[in-house]
Amino acid sequence: KTQQFDIKFTEPWLFDKPLSAGVDVFKWEREFDEYTKDSLGGALRFGFPLGLDDFTRGRVRYAYDDAEISDIEENAAVAIKNMAGINVTSSITLGIVRDSKDRPWNTSRGSLNSASFEYAGDFLGGDAAFNKYLGTSTWYFPLPWKTVFMTRGRLGYVTGRSEGKLPIYQKFRI
Repeated sequence: KTQQFDIKFTEPWLFDKPLSAGVDVFKWEREFDEYTKDSLGGALRFGFPLGLDDFTRGRVRYAYDDAEISDIEENAAVAIKNMAGINVTSSITLGIVRDSKDRPWNTSRGSLNSASFEYAGDFLGGDAAFNKYLGTSTWYFPLPWKTVFMTRGRLGYVTGRSEGKLPIYQKFRI
């Protein structure tokens, strides 16, 4: 069960230049089988062209997440029990995105590919300290009768660092 409140604002053309900037504010409560995560936070985003082609942009994002872990089941794993209470994540994400889709909605051809690296903790503060690597590739192919074939692949890797913890909710789940 999830309750989500999310406000996002993006200025796609900042200072009459192809720069984007955005602000996110969120409040999430999610009930997992073993615990409940109540989270409040926000982010600042910045995007810019890399000059490689018309489709490729760089992105930088700073995020702050104040999460409370509660309602932990008695038979939950030790890793979940260790997360009880307040968990603060302060992170910066660096990414590259190549978007060659023909349209943002009802896409019929092109691709959307991205790679990012998230660094949490250390000089940024917070309880969490981890490195997270993500890659996504999505391709669209037009077919007869106004249909489209889409295929997507995602790959991720996360590792905790010694100066903080790796929250269970930052790990990948099937």
